[in-house]
Formats: sequence, structure tokens, C-alpha cells
Amino acid sequence: MNFDLRFEKKESSSVFYRQFEKWNCLPEELKLECMKPMDLKTRFCLRRTSKTEHRLVNSQRFDLCSIDFDEESDGFIRGSITDKSYHNTSSRFRFRRSEDMARAISFFSFLFQNANINCFGNNCDVNALDFLTCMNVTSPYRIKTFMGTISPKLIQFFEKCADNSFNQISFVYGDKKPFPVKDLIQCKCLDSVKKWRMGGRNAPDLGHEIVRKWIEIDVDIGSSQGIQHYGTETVDDFVSELTDYEM
Repeated sequence: MNFDLRFEKKESSSVFYRQFEKWNCLPEELKLECMKPMDLKTRFCLRRTSKTEHRLVNSQRFDLCSIDFDEESDGFIRGSITDKSYHNTSSRFRFRRSEDMARAISFFSFLFQNANINCFGNNCDVNALDFLTCMNVTSPYRIKTFMGTISPKLIQFFEKCADNSFNQISFVYGDKKPFPVKDLIQCKCLDSVKKWRMGGRNAPDLGHEIVRKWIEIDVDIGSSQGIQHYGTETVDDFVSELTDYEM
């Protein structure tokens, strides 16, 4: 397998290699308490020790600062995970799309279903993360921010996120096929987003759907939403599509 997960310590204090010989004597309630401050590496390793620990780790949510897919080259998808635990650890991952997809799906399914994720980023090609739509969902994903490249198929991923979980979204779409903005807007997880940014050359509208969503959310007084468009359409063309609002 070429699926690599490398953990890097940022602090000298760590529980990575300390042993607790009486762990198996603890009741499950105490094990769950001990797991709360664990960093990602400790959780990930503990989860692989037995069926009981696998079940306990999967039953408890934890916090991650970010999951970032950085690049795709030489057949590999590479990225990083920033932990939000007391031990302040980070990790790098790498896997081949052709050979390691089953293991990658299992690992990221564990992360997205069990972690509260502050930011999910993607700098890979437009279709690189379509594999995320293949994950089995037992609980909705909880993500606050998305930043990066998006594909039409990735809308299925957003449909699996918890309602009103996002508060900011900034995405880029560079494919030649039109992007279904209206389908994305209908995702319940985006119902509370007040900060939008969209970049793309092939959207079927000029930002009308995003502006409508932004208005419907009843954003704070004094907030603003900017629209930039490179084409032949004018401001009047944009306003003409919003006749149900007083401009």
C-alpha cells in the first residue's frame, strides 16, 4: 500500500509512546474520558487495536483545525491534517487514486463522520475529490468552512453535511461544463452561510442564486456581498434577474 500517514510533533510533550498497562481494566466510561484530549495519531492508533476500541473511538467526536488536499501529481493525492488537540500535532497524507482508494475512503470516512472540522480545503484538480461521495454515511459531516476547487459531483458530499453547519464557503470552478449553482444552493448545510465567494468561468447565472440565498438568510445590517463578472453582461442585466426584490 502507498497510503502514507505521517505524524509530526510540534511540541516536546507527548503521550505518543507512553504505556498504560491498566488500560484494559478501565470501564468504557473512563476510557471515553481518557480519549477526549487525545490527538489524532493516538486516536487513529487506538482505533486499530481491538473491536472495542474501534467502537469507542468511532462513538466520540473530536475537533480538527483543517483537512487540506494540497496537490495531485505523479498519480498521488497529497494533503495535510491539522489537529486541534492539546498536543498540537499535524500530519501529512499521500495515496494513489488507482491503488489505495478503498483505504483512503475508509480513513476519510472516519475523519469526516467523527470530527468537527473548522476548515476543509481543496487545491487539487476539479474532479480529484469525487471519491469522497463514495463514503458510507452513518452521521452527517460537520464542517464550518470550505475553500478551494469544487466539482458538480462534490455537491453529493455537501448533501451529507449537517444542516446549517457551514458559515463560510469560497469555491473555484474551472471546468468547461456549466456548474449547477442552483443544485449547490439547495444543500441544507449552506442555509446559514453569510460569507460567499465563487470564482468560475462557466456558471449558468451571474451570481443571482447566491445573492438570493444571501438575502434570504437575513444577513447582518451593514454586511455586503460583492459580485464580479467578466463578460458582456451589465449591472442592468444582473438586476433584471432579481425583479422580485427592490433594488
